[in-house]
Amino acid sequence: MCSQREEMIVTKIKQMWEQTFKGNDGHNKWQAMSDNEQRSWFESAASSLEDDSDVIGASSFIDVEAEWAAISAGTHAPTDVAGYRILVESAMADDRPDLALNFAKHLLNHSGYAPSVPTDMWNVLLYQLDGKDARQFLNLLRASSTVKVDAHSFTAVISKLGEADMLDGAFEMLDEMRIAGHEPNSMTYNELILDAGNAGDLSRATKALEEMEAAGMWPLLEVYEMLAALADSLGDTDAAHRYTMRSDEIRRAKQKAEPYIEDEFGLSSK
Repeated sequence: MCSQREEMIVTKIKQMWEQTFKGNDGHNKWQAMSDNEQRSWFESAASSLEDDSDVIGASSFIDVEAEWAAISAGTHAPTDVAGYRILVESAMADDRPDLALNFAKHLLNHSGYAPSVPTDMWNVLLYQLDGKDARQFLNLLRASSTVKVDAHSFTAVISKLGEADMLDGAFEMLDEMRIAGHEPNSMTYNELILDAGNAGDLSRATKALEEMEAAGMWPLLEVYEMLAALADSLGDTDAAHRYTMRSDEIRRAKQKAEPYIEDEFGLSSK
């Protein structure tokens, strides 16, 4: 029997695996890896989830107003980059997006840590901020001489804009992403399609899906399920049927992968 925590970890690892190795290219990449490389991938994924759980657990004990007052007065600052991440998370949890942005800006401009912060950490912060704040912070990152952004940086902002029902801004960010020399990846398209679908905009969702498929990328199962439901609600039975068939294909592929993932961690119920 698995504990609830183990079940949560397995579920998240499955999602990570599906995201990383979906589509023909992803399948070929996975098959080309040795047994040791595959096992190493799983171990790395599990380790990253454990680290995230530790950070989230710590964030619930922070008085963000007192922390910001101390930082503003110059009497206190986090002892490392992880401290800033915890402050941003805590501020968002306390419904203080203004302080979350302040902490992120302080890390960038005043902490002295900015040159050593990896791009992935900046992306984590972007995912935590509200839509308009994430866009503002990305602009600050792009203007900085010490920071590098990547495709995931733009994807993070696209995701947050979509969550805030700022669909026009999300698609504008897609254009900015390309102009900046970063090609959309599968995560970018999945976010756009889901956000457009949730907004009831089947036209833009379909356009993004077509671009995604033309680039040789496959969307998540949830994308096809959402599009099938949306098309059905709009009376487009042909599209609803087409998306349902595709979701069935992905579901069958997932079922083949799940036993292997569970066996790798000794969590199979067999």
